[in-house]
Amino acid sequence: MNERDLIEQLKSLRSIEPESGYAHISRASILTYPKKETLMQRMLQSTVKQAFAFGFSIALVAVFLLLASTSTSLFHPLSQPNLSSIDGTYLETEADEVTNSIDIYLAEAAYYDTAAEATTVALNEVTVSGPEHTSPVLIKNEMDRLSMDPEEEKANVDALLDEVIL
Repeated sequence: MNERDLIEQLKSLRSIEPESGYAHISRASILTYPKKETLMQRMLQSTVKQAFAFGFSIALVAVFLLLASTSTSLFHPLSQPNLSSIDGTYLETEADEVTNSIDIYLAEAAYYDTAAEATTVALNEVTVSGPEHTSPVLIKNEMDRLSMDPEEEKANVDALLDEVIL
């Protein structure tokens, strides 16, 4: 067997293709193989997410406290108070309004903190366990239901286009 015969034989072997079902399952299996992450990468991601959630919560509390402190000065003019018109009931009423306003903002901050914490927990669960929809069995079942014949798909597309156009 000389070199030319060997080259011809290799060229003919190039045309060998696997069965379409085997090729689809193999491709799906390769594409769904989970990416390996080191423990250090997972710990770093978790730490960054928690730090972001904590920083976001602190920023929200600061914004709400700033809004609470400026909202009272926005609704009342910055004029000098007349000391003779200030009495105990007016001060108590205003103090109650400020307290109620602060309570509302603190309740909102607590809500956003809880939401941020729940989001962090959900993100951690997804990154650690991975999504279940990448199961090889589920992908195989989906691929069995899909038509992978290009000629059949082309005919379907042509028929749909004819329906829309005509």
